[in-house]
This record gives sequence, structure tokens and C-alpha cells, in this order.
Amino acid sequence: MFSVVIPLYNKEKHILRAINSVLNQNYQNFEIIIVNDGSTDNSAEIVKQIKNKKIKLFQQENKGVSAARNKGIELSQRKYIAFLDADDIWEPFFLDLILDLINTYPKAAAYGTAWEFKKNNFEKSAKFNYVPADTKDLIKDYFKAAFEGSLLWSSATVVKKKIYQNIEMFDEKLTHGEDLDMWFRIAKNYNIAFYNKIAAKYFLDSGNRASDKHYLDNTLSQKIINNPKLYLYDEDNKYLKKYITKIFLSKIKSFIVSGNKIKARNLIKILYKKKLVKIDYFKWYILTFIPTNSINYFRRFQND
Repeated sequence: MFSVVIPLYNKEKHILRAINSVLNQNYQNFEIIIVNDGSTDNSAEIVKQIKNKKIKLFQQENKGVSAARNKGIELSQRKYIAFLDADDIWEPFFLDLILDLINTYPKAAAYGTAWEFKKNNFEKSAKFNYVPADTKDLIKDYFKAAFEGSLLWSSATVVKKKIYQNIEMFDEKLTHGEDLDMWFRIAKNYNIAFYNKIAAKYFLDSGNRASDKHYLDNTLSQKIINNPKLYLYDEDNKYLKKYITKIFLSKIKSFIVSGNKIKARNLIKILYKKKLVKIDYFKWYILTFIPTNSINYFRRFQND
């Protein structure tokens, strides 16, 4: 039923935890495909020590997470591709919820569940406003749902394999935002089903995450700037441009918080010049002059 694809790069401290969370699923009809993306630590050796026929380990030179996921998709033998990063985990009932979604909405192309952030002893659920808690639904407007709160996340999403016959796989040129790009392209053409019950954990203290880096080149933001018609394809969907705006504001935020205020200003200028987003130009431009240590102010501003 499921091929669980785990891209692996220098996660020797966490990979066993991730694998065990899959092996401990209530539903057991799956294979685990681990693509070692040129790890330089003992990650691959730890996997080799696990004696379980469900696990298949493949080696490749370092090409990035998108290339590792794509290789896993190519090697998969099951109808559905479940993605899990090597430092995250599933609750034992994750695949149960996904199977419930598949049975309820068989024509959907992708299925997701809610998740929570975890750092040391601190846990916090992501915001899911579109679907009531502990209920499931077919997402009628992905961009509205993703704008109003969270929706799909790579370690809590399952995709029907056959749709990759019609859409491209993960964009290997992107170093950040490749998952959002994938969900965007799926949502353009297919339905997505979602279960608002926490069934996965996103560990923030594992290190070596793409979100730890702050850049613009080879990101989804830059791809949208280069190909606006590809993303702003439906002028009648009022939430589409709002969703795009949210992506850019997240990038602006990352620049400001990391002290790259000049990059933030330049990005705002590009957006204003190309009229790509719904944005108050002067309000956000002035924000980039606030001292970098005023992060709490920025967070209050963002919440408003």
C-alpha cells in the first residue's frame, strides 16, 4: 500500500528514531526506502544494522533532498508515497489516518495530517484553521487553507504515485521551498484531503535543516519571481495571491531576523516593482530598518 521515502543526510543521531516510528505503525503494509544522499557521518551504517526486510537502503552522491526524494519515488513499488524526513517521527496511528482519508476520498491525489513542533520538552501544534479539530475533509481551496493556517508538510503528507506521470517530481534546482512547490503543483490539478489530528512531530532542535538557512537564490521565492505566470495562473482565486504573499513575507521575515536587512529591502523592491503580491510596500520597507534584536516586535507585527 505505502512506500515510505526517507531522504538521509548526516542524521546519525535521529535516523533510528524516525525508522522506529514507521516500524511501530499500527498499519503494517509498507516498505521503507531510505536514500542516503552522500552522508559523511555514520547514518548509513546505523540503517544497515537494522535487520528488517521492510527496509531498503540506497546510496547516491550528495545531490540534495529533492534528488533523494525523487530517487525514492522512482524506486518505490507501492501505490502511495509517504514522505518522512530522517529527523522527524510519526505517531503509531499516522498511516491509519491516511488510510481512512484514502478510503473516504479515493479520488484525491494527496493526503495530509496535522502535526506539532517539538524542541526539547516544548511542544506546540501548527495552526490548522480550515478543517475543524479531529475531523477530516476534502480541501476545496488549497490556497485559502494554506493562507489561513498550515496544511501540508513533507513529513505528514502522502501522495498517490500515479500522479507523477502527469506532473514533474520535486524540483532539484530548489534548495528551499521544494515541498511547497510540489504541493502547489498538485493543488493546481488535483484534490487534497486532510485530517486535522496531530499524527507527526517536527523536531526543531535536530540541526542541519534547510529552514536554518536564509537565502533567495534557488528558492521557491526566486522561482515565483522568474515564472510569475506559472504561479499566478488563476486571477479569479483571491486567496492565490494572498498565499503567494505569505510565502514572500516569510522570506522577508527570515532575512530580517537573520540580520540580512538589505536583502529584505531588495526583495520588497522587486515585489513592488513587479506587482507580484498584495503588500503594503512602505510599511514593510520601513520594518527592515528596525534593529535586528527587535525580534519580539516583529513577531507581534506579524501576528497582527
